Amino acid sequence: MKVVHKFPVTQAWEQTFEVSEGAQVLDIELSDGQPCVWMLIDLNAPKVPLTIFATHTGQLLQHEHGIYIKTLHVFNNLGQNIVTHFFRKP
Repeated sequence: MKVVHKFPVTQAWEQTFEVSEGAQVLDIELSDGQPCVWMLIDLNAPKVPLTIFATHTGQLLQHEHGIYIKTLHVFNNLGQNIVTHFFRKP
């Protein structure tokens, strides 16, 4: 049985989630001001780690072969536009 599940994304540059084998990342967006990732997961499949990492424009990638997910634009409390690029670790 498949279901869409929302996971909060912490402020860490890399975060690992225990999700079903074959889980599909659908989107990363703000939910009530908190970055979250939505994934399609299979409740009956075995669990595996899925790692997402982030970088800002101009920074080196932590993992050379990351799979692009999304770019998120967020304004901080000073009104500055913070651009964060999210990737899935292969």
